Amino acid sequence: EFDLGAAFSSYPNPVRNRTYINYNIDKKCLISLDLFDLKGNHIANLIKNEEEKGVHQLYWNPENLPVGIYFCKLTAGKQMVTKKLVIVK
Repeated sequence: EFDLGAAFSSYPNPVRNRTYINYNIDKKCLISLDLFDLKGNHIANLIKNEEEKGVHQLYWNPENLPVGIYFCKLTAGKQMVTKKLVIVK
């Protein structure tokens, strides 16, 4: 079985002014990448798109967000994984 968690990362983290979010999917499927704050509030949807199998990268600048801890939730088909993202300025 494909391990989506091992195929999902961001660099750099902590984030100052930009980060690259990388993910690898094992088949063509609907991808959703959502950002949540510590309270579980939905902050943004960074991706919602059907994408092909393979390695993908998103360049993201959190310029309008305050310093803090956030969670990125990647959903790929029926799989889901969440990673912590720290924003510092």
